This record gives sequence, C-alpha cells and structure tokens, in this order.
Amino acid sequence: MKKILFLLLFMSSTLYSISQEKAKFLLQEDGTYLSENGDEFIIVPFENKNAHEIYEIIKANIISVYNNAAKVTNSVEDKIIKIRAYSDDVSRYMALGISHPVCGYYNIEIEIRDGRIRLHAPQIEEDVITLNQNSRYSGIFKSNYKNGVIKEKARKGLEIIQEKMNYVINAILNTERQEDEW
Repeated sequence: MKKILFLLLFMSSTLYSISQEKAKFLLQEDGTYLSENGDEFIIVPFENKNAHEIYEIIKANIISVYNNAAKVTNSVEDKIIKIRAYSDDVSRYMALGISHPVCGYYNIEIEIRDGRIRLHAPQIEEDVITLNQNSRYSGIFKSNYKNGVIKEKARKGLEIIQEKMNYVINAILNTERQEDEW
C-alpha cells in the first residue's frame, strides 16, 4: 500500500517538479549518474542567499523528505551536507521477464557557498540486495544492457529509477517552499 501511495504522489507531483527542476542527473551505462553535460556535479545558484541561509533551506527540505533526517545526514554547518540513505529501489533487475527492485544505499553530497551550491552526482553503493540475496550493484546494473544497448524491457524501469532520484534531489533543493500563516 505504501508503494502505491508513493507512486501516486510521485506521478501527481512529477509535472509540478518538472517546472521546479533545478538539477537533473542521467543514469549512465555503468550505473553511475552524471549531469546532462557529462559532469560529476552541478552548480546550482541560490540568488541573494548567503551560505547560512542556503544551509538552513536545504536542511529544512531534507527534514521534509526523509523520515529520520538526523540518521541519514552528516554536515558541517554552512559548508557541506552529506546524505546516505537507503532505498528499496535504487535500480531494477530483470529475471525471467519480471522486473525486480534492487535495494541499497545511495549518497548525495552538497557543498555550500554564498549564492550557490555544488551538488555532486548521486552515487549508489556497490553492495545491494536483490531477490533477497547480496549482490554487486555494477553487475546487476550491467544486466540491463546487451552489447552496450539497453534492453527494451529494462528501459522503463531505469527511467523511473532516474526520475525518482531526480525527484528526491529537487525536493532537497526546493526554494519555493510555501510559508503557511498559522
């Protein structure tokens, strides 16, 4: 039930988030993420904000995205925030024509300066679980390709994985938070 609700929320907010998208990373053939320009990071401007204000915005967003933000983050105030979080769907694995989720940890690093941040591409840790077995992410991910070309049955699942990661990243970078009057 939780997955169905998440997917409904994800799909309904996708159109909204596309217009608010500040960062986009693309999955590569080896399972890593790079920016649309092929870089390992993106510089995101935060106009008229100093490092402390940016830090506070991002920390508040992280608290709204993760159930236990303190457990998944390490930071040096006004300088850097690192996120290490677990997902039950960091990739997909095709077995007998059925797409199975791959569970594991991912890392996001955000360096903060006055007026901007450097957002490093998300990284998936190598140790993952699929079909209730320990596996290696790189090997599992490569199974979605044949002769350097993505298998058609795997394409949609990997697009969803990429969209989910970008959705989380953009929720963390959201500067359009509405302040409700109480």
